[in-house]
Amino acid sequence: MWIKAILPLGALALAAVLRPVPVPAPASPVLAAKPAADIAFQSICRDGVLPESRPDAAWVAAGVDGCRLAAVPAAFDGAAAPREKIVAAMTEAKRYDRAAASFQQCVSGFVAAHRQLTPAQRLIEAHRLAAGQKARDFAAAQMRGEIEAFNMYGIDCSG
Repeated sequence: MWIKAILPLGALALAAVLRPVPVPAPASPVLAAKPAADIAFQSICRDGVLPESRPDAAWVAAGVDGCRLAAVPAAFDGAAAPREKIVAAMTEAKRYDRAAASFQQCVSGFVAAHRQLTPAQRLIEAHRLAAGQKARDFAAAQMRGEIEAFNMYGIDCSG
């Protein structure tokens, strides 16, 4: 009997403790940020060097070396592909691997030959080497997966 009387009182006390607390409004309005394209930036001069302080994405993708990484071969369903498609894809994967190795040699040779690169340029070239290796590893793993799928499900044994 006492439990029936105490339980509603406890629920009311808990509701009073957990009621939402109003949050005061900010004293000053928050200013909207300007898009980067609308902001002019000044050159930063240190020791007579003008570093690139905010390179655009196209410049980062192109690098300063003139080296170009080939596109990764397109993926396909190895389980549904005929043998000829697998053989052609293996040839394409080998061609891509040679092109990726050539790209990495190009970037490494450029960095070794140009010791006067700024730290930002060296960082970008190091990033390009890492991205090239990642793309090379991805292409190799993709081809292995397609070959495994072909070997498991795509072999035509009806002939």
